[in-house]
Amino acid sequence: AAPADAPEPRKALTFAMADAGLEEPLLELPASEDGALMPQLEARLALVAYTLVCYHHMEPLPSTLRPLLLQILHRHASHL
Repeated sequence: AAPADAPEPRKALTFAMADAGLEEPLLELPASEDGALMPQLEARLALVAYTLVCYHHMEPLPSTLRPLLLQILHRHASHL
């Protein structure tokens, strides 16, 4: 927890990684024109929406955000 006199609440950014032999990856990474492995924007949006929905029990989602996340998942779930 942040100290009581902190000017702002603490923010954290986390990443989850797993060996492909242990867990199937959520995204397929097609090579781009320059050979780099980059997920499409739609795939990244779907992954963010999926992660927010999966962890909503830890950090409640604003009610105004829920329809947008569901719309993103509906449109782009094929990327997951």
